[in-house]
Amino acid sequence: MASVSLLAAAATLCACDKDENENGGDASPISGNTITITVEDGASYADQVDEVRLTGISDDDYIASSSYTNGSFTINLPASVDDKHLSSVSLYFGIAGISASAKMNDAHLYAYKSGKQVGRIYHGTQEWDGMLEYANEDVNITGSSNKSTYSCNLKKGWNMWYVKRMETSREYATKAPSGAKWIYEP
Repeated sequence: MASVSLLAAAATLCACDKDENENGGDASPISGNTITITVEDGASYADQVDEVRLTGISDDDYIASSSYTNGSFTINLPASVDDKHLSSVSLYFGIAGISASAKMNDAHLYAYKSGKQVGRIYHGTQEWDGMLEYANEDVNITGSSNKSTYSCNLKKGWNMWYVKRMETSREYATKAPSGAKWIYEP
């Protein structure tokens, strides 16, 4: 098990145990390489949305797509993401001077109508914003650094990832916040 100190910060990275529940006890919408989502009040948006795209580095360079039918959709996720689309954990969090082999990148779900982006779909609450996160290996990110706190157990492959943005800091977690729903935001 590798462990790396983030300079003077209290965060550590280490390989995580594959037997851990990927969302800290919450059921994940990810089953293998498939994600099936039903949007809260999603049927009421059926005339506004006809496709959902999972995007990574660039909104124009989408990873996968699905038709949007009565507020639901299923996306087949790629088994792996090309290394050129991934950032090292140290660069991802903007912390220089550490070495870790784990690489990751987040992906967002955007809603389209007739090929034009009309909104986004996310899992969260008013305080928490969730997205999909790809990691090239198991990694556990815990502790505090740069006005942020981390409580994340990512397994190799696709994970759910949540960010709570506060005025002067951020909190990252892989456990879904209480009351989280799939939300369409125009």
